[in-house]
Amino acid sequence: MPIFDGCEVQAIPRRFCVISGEGTDQRCNCYTEQVTLLRDIPPAVCVHVARWGEYDPFRAPPEAGRENQVFELEPPAPRTAAGTGSDPAAVGTPHQGDVWGKSPATVRASGQF
Repeated sequence: MPIFDGCEVQAIPRRFCVISGEGTDQRCNCYTEQVTLLRDIPPAVCVHVARWGEYDPFRAPPEAGRENQVFELEPPAPRTAAGTGSDPAAVGTPHQGDVWGKSPATVRASGQF
């Protein structure tokens, strides 16, 4: 008896693509919403989705009156020197927000969470 017999599908995977790096070090990867790497996405498709996004016919439309709602987030409070630990990308350090050693300006993503 297979392990998934009797189980129902709970979600349809959504694709999110990310461009990282610059020049010859630039790469593009696509992931599901569960952060599972999608391996067989052609590079041109990955770059297109990362830059422009893609239509999701399975996504419910926004609630009436919330289409253009703007959310404002408060920045996190800076950590004290004792609270930064060994994480070079920790809040309050010169490398705050760096992803895989790249500054935020070089990282682009598509999709909405």
